[in-house]
Amino acid sequence: MPAARLIGVGVFVVGGLVIFALGLFMIGDRRFLFDDLFMVNAEFAQVAGLRDGAAVRVNGLEAGEVLDIAIPPSPAGRFRVRMRLREELRPLVRADSVASIRTDGIVGGRYVQIEAGSESSPAVDDGGVLKAREPFDFADLLDQGTKTIDSVNVTINELRSHLNEVVGL
Repeated sequence: MPAARLIGVGVFVVGGLVIFALGLFMIGDRRFLFDDLFMVNAEFAQVAGLRDGAAVRVNGLEAGEVLDIAIPPSPAGRFRVRMRLREELRPLVRADSVASIRTDGIVGGRYVQIEAGSESSPAVDDGGVLKAREPFDFADLLDQGTKTIDSVNVTINELRSHLNEVVGL
């Protein structure tokens, strides 16, 4: 095999390894594989489409990811969302921090937003449980609006019938 061909094969193999290594680091950076991490949990009555691997933000800053969502043992139970966060954000995540499930944009995916706690509260322990605010669902708002409109229609019909009785029609 000629030397030029061996050099070409060597360059191709080394180039492939470099591209593979760059890809690995880019994926690893996105998944926080090379960061110091700590775990926190939050419990919700409903998870509103949240998935494993969803982003977790602390005061809007990309902070970690959802590791898994444990299904409750009974209908009265709550879903336990286990998250891992970057260690450098531990001073912001306090025992009185509140986790909520939000939508990224109008039709975007779901993520967990953690509001920073107060200075007087201690930092959350590794594996600690945060308070949770139930997710807002647009469908619930529409259902409530429909119920309100139905109630207004019933009231108007009752007023109309009472008015007809008074006027004598």
